[in-house]
Amino acid sequence: MFRLLLQSNPNYFGNALSSPLPARKPVRCNTWYEEICCLGYNPREKLLGAVVCLHQPGGYAMGARINSEPEFVRFYLSFDEGKCWEDQGCASVEVHNAAAVMDRQYAVFLQLANGEDSFPAPQARLRAILSWNDMPPAGTPDWKPVFGNVTETQVCLSSQPDPDQEPGVVAAAGDGGEQLRGIGLTMQDNALLAVVHVERQKCLACCHHVTFWLDGDDSGAFETYLGAVDMPVSALGEIPVGGVDYVLRLPVDIEACRQDCAENSRVLRVRGILSGSESGSRSGFWCVPAERGYVDACLTVAPRAHAAPGVIAVIGGAPAKTAEPGEISLPGMEAAPDGFLIQGVPLPRHSYVVEVSADGRNWKPLLEEVVVTDAYGGVRCHRPDPRTGRFEYLPFEENVAGVLACWNGAGAGKWRLRLRNYFGGALLPDSDIVIVHLPDEVLPDDESGLSRQAGEGKASTKPAGMFAAGGMYEQHRLLIA
Repeated sequence: MFRLLLQSNPNYFGNALSSPLPARKPVRCNTWYEEICCLGYNPREKLLGAVVCLHQPGGYAMGARINSEPEFVRFYLSFDEGKCWEDQGCASVEVHNAAAVMDRQYAVFLQLANGEDSFPAPQARLRAILSWNDMPPAGTPDWKPVFGNVTETQVCLSSQPDPDQEPGVVAAAGDGGEQLRGIGLTMQDNALLAVVHVERQKCLACCHHVTFWLDGDDSGAFETYLGAVDMPVSALGEIPVGGVDYVLRLPVDIEACRQDCAENSRVLRVRGILSGSESGSRSGFWCVPAERGYVDACLTVAPRAHAAPGVIAVIGGAPAKTAEPGEISLPGMEAAPDGFLIQGVPLPRHSYVVEVSADGRNWKPLLEEVVVTDAYGGVRCHRPDPRTGRFEYLPFEENVAGVLACWNGAGAGKWRLRLRNYFGGALLPDSDIVIVHLPDEVLPDDESGLSRQAGEGKASTKPAGMFAAGGMYEQHRLLIA
C-alpha cells in the first residue's frame, strides 16, 4: 500500500518539505529494513558509490520472491562544509526478498560526467540519501526518506598526486588508519564495490589492494578467488584531517552463480580483504590490522530468468521472455544431444503438462520423466501422474532449478511449446505458448553414405533408453488406452 498511500497524500508520512496536507502517520528515516552503511568517491573513474545494507529477509517487494522494488540513492556534494549542496544525480538498485539469516549488501554507483577541473576544490563533503520505493526529489538535500537514511563522508576529488610528497617512500603499516568499511554487489553492471577509509599521514605513496574471495560451498573457507583491484593512495592528493572514503570497483562474472529459474534468488558470501600486496593473502595484512582489513558480505544474485509462477521461463538455458516476446532461437540438437530442459517457477497446489506442436493445431505432451535436484543436493526422477498424465508442481525446496519437462527437439524449423496448468481437474485459461526456432543442421552420413538436413525424414532423436520397458513407454500405452 506504500505507493498508493503516497499518491493519495504526498505528505502521508510527514516527510514532504512543503505540503498543505496533514501527516497521517509520521515516519522518517526508518532503518529497520535498509540503510547506507558506507559511501565514497573514486577520482580515477569519477565514480560515486554507496553500499546499501538490507537487514531483513522480506518486506522489499510484494508477492513472489522474484518480484523486486527499487532502492534509490541520490548524491550531493558540498564545497563549503555543508552550507550549500549540489545535486549530482540519482542511482537505484532493484532488491528482492530472500531467505537469508544475515544482512545482505547491495551497491550503487553514479558516474559523473564532469572531471576534477570542474570542481571548485580538491575535497568535498559527500551526502547520500537512501529511499525505498520513493525517489528522493531533485535539489532537496534536506529531504528525509520514509524508509532509508541520510549519511555523509569526506571525499577527495583530485586524481593527481600531491606535488609536495616525497616520491618512492612507503608509509609504515597502519600509519594511515586504513579501514575496509564495506563491500556490495552492483546490479547495474555486476561489479563488486568496496569502500576504503584512509586517514591523513605524512606520505601516501603506497598502493591499497582489495581482493575478493567467494565462499561457494558455505563452508566459511572463502577458497574461490574472484579478483583484485587497487588504488595508489597518492592519487588522492592531500587528505584532510579526519580522513576520506574512496571506492574501488571490480567487474565480476557471476553468471555461473545464477540459478536458471527459481522462486528464490541465490545468496552468496563474499570476503573483501584490504592489503598492501596484489596477491591479497588472507593470512597477512600489510596495510592494516586484521580486524580492520577484511569485511564479509552476503550478496543476493537474481536468477537468470524472472517469470511469474505457472509460465515457461527458460528453454534450453535461454530465457523465454526476450526482446521478441514469445519467440526464442536455440542452437540445435548438436549443442543439446540429451534434449532441452524447460524450466519455470512453481505454481503451488497445481499440476501441469508441457506440449509441443509443429503447426499450432496438433499437440503432443512431453511425458518423459525429468531429473530434479532438491535444496540439499538430492537427486530423483519426477514422473507424471499415470491417471491424469500431468506433472505436479514441486515446491522450490524439492526442485531448485524449476525443471518442468525435457524436449528432444524433434527437428529443424519453428516449434511451439505450450504450458497448460490445472487446478484439481479444471484446466486454467491462458496457456503460456513460446515459439522456438531450431536451425537446419547437416547430420552425419548414414550407412548408405548419404547425408540429409535435419527434419527431412529424420527419425526421433530421443535419448537412448527412453522407451525402455516399464518406463515412459508404459505411460504412453496407458494414456492411449
